[in-house]
Amino acid sequence: MGESENSSRRPSSSHGRLSSKDNARPPPGTGGKDIWTIISEKKKADAHSGGGDRPDAHILVVGSPRGGKSTLIARYLNPEKEDVPKRTIGLEYTFARRTVSSAVSVDRKDVVHIWELSGPRKLEEELLTAERLLLPMSSLSTSVVVVVLDLSKPSEVLDLLIFWLDKIHKRIEGFYEKLKRRGSKLPQQLVEREKKLFGLEHEDLDEVKLSGVPVIIVGTKYDCFKVGACGLRLWHLPRIFDQDAELRKTMARTLRYLAHTNGGTLLYTTGLNKDVQGESRSSHSAFRSIINHLVFHAPPYRGVEVDHSRPLVIPLGLDRLANIGHPSGKDDWISHFLKLFPSPGKGPVASRKNENNLHPEKEIDDLIAQCRAQPWTVRKDDAGDMKWKNQE
Repeated sequence: MGESENSSRRPSSSHGRLSSKDNARPPPGTGGKDIWTIISEKKKADAHSGGGDRPDAHILVVGSPRGGKSTLIARYLNPEKEDVPKRTIGLEYTFARRTVSSAVSVDRKDVVHIWELSGPRKLEEELLTAERLLLPMSSLSTSVVVVVLDLSKPSEVLDLLIFWLDKIHKRIEGFYEKLKRRGSKLPQQLVEREKKLFGLEHEDLDEVKLSGVPVIIVGTKYDCFKVGACGLRLWHLPRIFDQDAELRKTMARTLRYLAHTNGGTLLYTTGLNKDVQGESRSSHSAFRSIINHLVFHAPPYRGVEVDHSRPLVIPLGLDRLANIGHPSGKDDWISHFLKLFPSPGKGPVASRKNENNLHPEKEIDDLIAQCRAQPWTVRKDDAGDMKWKNQE
């Protein structure tokens, strides 16, 4: 990521434009200030210059290691850029700004802060549980969580999705308990807001767990998953091509069920190979539209695709349990999924419990100890890129 702000500007609607700084470098003269100080000063400056800006939005991107999180962010910020971004290890920050012009007011600047979390599970958990760092209580009302799942590794998809949905719900519920003890009505207001987005008349409303914070589940590398040979190479099961449709159906229905019952949006994206460039642009455009609706209040994305032979796009509230159906026999979708895509561990969630002890890494352990002991600051390295360091 290394674009200048002006070079990445692109109209996001007939009334606005979107810009970004991929490296999110601190402004000149910050002297290595704490990242929260930099963001706070930036917000104040924007508020004074725009004369009526909305509160800044926040996006947290988590999920599969090397699953395409950085690529997804890069395509959102600049759809025409096809360079492969560097792999993220730890925490990376960038932002997008949309300037909206109006005939009756001065330009308004809306900002979304984007945080990408990636790396060893120990480090992810440490950063996610930090009180002020990711998905902070003060930003719940303007936050969006994106969970990225690498479909080219199907046996890992269910494990990761259950893990992140559990972590997200527990973090939000913990904040809600604190807010309720203070007498705040914000938790109820956020849940009611999401109920309206889901549909107050929706037949499945009572069956869905709505957290009040939008969750978008993105299955990446669908083009690889769709190819039958991918199953032979990665799923470790003998397959013939007439069985691949059942595999794709099971993946799609299981993810639809978990997304729908957890109040999430679900979509697939593909790679940038020439054979799938049309699908790729379409799927990334859908993601961009869905995000812009949530963070910039752009018009909602109305498209729906539920055909498991194509990249799925199912916004919040536009699926139904009756349409998802049930697998044959007495299994639910999760049990059926695990028969076709066995988890590499002992269970969809239990396999994570001992992961940290299987492959101890001194460098990671030392980094986590620093996280606990010292606040992080942002400094430039010799190349001018943002680096996270403790204050010593």
